[in-house]
Amino acid sequence: MPRVKDTPSLEDFEALASGVGEFQPRSNDRTARLVLQAMLREGMLANCLQEWDGKLLTLRSPDVELRVAGRWAGNGDRFFTTAGAPDLGFFLEKLRRLAGLGETPAWADFVEEVTQAALTQAVAYQRADMRSEPKEYLDFEAWTPEGHNLHPGAKTRAGFDALDQMRYAPELADTIELPWLAVNKELLQRAGEVDPLFELDDQEWAVPVHPWQLARVLPDLYGSEMAKGLMRPLDREPVVCRLCTSLRTVVPLDQSLPTLKTSVGSLMTSTERSMSRFTVLQGPVYSEYLRQIFERENFGESVLALDEFGGFCWREDQDERRARNLSLLFRQRAPRVERGVAVPSSTLTQPVWRDPSRTYFHHLFGQGLGPLHNFDRYLELMVPFHLELYLRHGLALEAHLQNCVVVWDEQGPERLWVRDWGGLRADAEKLQRLAPDVLARLDERSVSLSTAVAAERKLIACLYCNHLTEVVAGVSLAFDLPEEELWARVGRISARVFRDNSGSELEEQVLRQPWPVKCLLKMRITPKSSGDLYWMKENPLKSHLSA
Repeated sequence: MPRVKDTPSLEDFEALASGVGEFQPRSNDRTARLVLQAMLREGMLANCLQEWDGKLLTLRSPDVELRVAGRWAGNGDRFFTTAGAPDLGFFLEKLRRLAGLGETPAWADFVEEVTQAALTQAVAYQRADMRSEPKEYLDFEAWTPEGHNLHPGAKTRAGFDALDQMRYAPELADTIELPWLAVNKELLQRAGEVDPLFELDDQEWAVPVHPWQLARVLPDLYGSEMAKGLMRPLDREPVVCRLCTSLRTVVPLDQSLPTLKTSVGSLMTSTERSMSRFTVLQGPVYSEYLRQIFERENFGESVLALDEFGGFCWREDQDERRARNLSLLFRQRAPRVERGVAVPSSTLTQPVWRDPSRTYFHHLFGQGLGPLHNFDRYLELMVPFHLELYLRHGLALEAHLQNCVVVWDEQGPERLWVRDWGGLRADAEKLQRLAPDVLARLDERSVSLSTAVAAERKLIACLYCNHLTEVVAGVSLAFDLPEEELWARVGRISARVFRDNSGSELEEQVLRQPWPVKCLLKMRITPKSSGDLYWMKENPLKSHLSA
């Protein structure tokens, strides 16, 4: 375990930021690329004239032209720039005009966010050069110098000042200390199992909270309760934790404590990272259902579902903000790995320690018997499990890169850990047939309880459009392998699963129909957008399946 360091000061951040000049062009280039890529993959530039000569992408509208050197990947779903971007503000303004967007407050807020995030990105690059090489699971959890692989606001943390970034960002801080609150039991609803450590007496719960949340959000939302003494600081040693890929999820150094998913009411990427009370209340229900499934299936031989076994949330639900901002979820700690190392799949896109010309696709897929062997093993972990879990049991997990942890040994990908039930979708009709007792314990107001259409869209968008597209692009670029061969392998394994589980309309959607791309940028800059927005893209599997 790392030594717990003194709390960093503002001077520490300023000293760090003072030397980022050499990293700023790289940071601006990445930020510009992510905005451009998002606009391309979400169809926001569909009305522009687009020309591609193999090296240079030219975008034209009647009054503006933009030329960017780069390369396509992911069946046209990813674009990687190969030359430094111009001035970030100038570049963003050209994109706005090409997309036909007005000079709206939402766009102005977004430009301000990503401009500030670009500075944090430069600091993260500098800090990465100073950190120790990641070698163990929790090292890789916090190895996020570039953050989210798709969203332009990868380093957006609304309300975080420089000192907050230094203290709480996983790419900058080694540990975090969670203070405790004593909260009257009448205020909170308990979910699942709660360790006695979290109970003060018959009247109060002891609740660890994120320090940023305590300083910036809780006094405003729960000031009345604090004034009445129903919620008060608790004189108890703080919980010292390692940080995870998700800033709000932390792992206590005290191994008797579970992993903690906290509320942080800050806009990060496209979403405020507070936590729905349904996530807390229904996590244990979904975990129980998954345990039942694993007892009947052979998933347990290669897959571990990390339980969400308890937590707290605000008892009253009339006020949405109050209902979301004092939530705490207990998650099963990741097990010790006897052989190899566990790596969140979101790490694959990150630059290798002290070698920014390479990513962890090079490092991990290049070991053992080579990239194609490892690619096949990776697919065999991801595709059959996620498809069969839905086809047989009605659960579509949110299979983003950050929600999947792969154990790699000298032979390649060996085991899969899946986590985070907050974004899954359950087909209510299928649950009614297969597990009516589970359905009866779920709240119909929760977005996780859905129709087959919504569940299947979630599965395809997360597993295929986001996760596997990134892996295909990364492996292809890292090893100069033709994407056609990689997509053909994805198609063969997917088709095999459907042959073994016939009778679902999902087969046509996965193998032949256009895929839904979740529009992260469009949702961010569309005022009062209702629900998730999707753009349909060409299906890369269709042309690789035999007749």
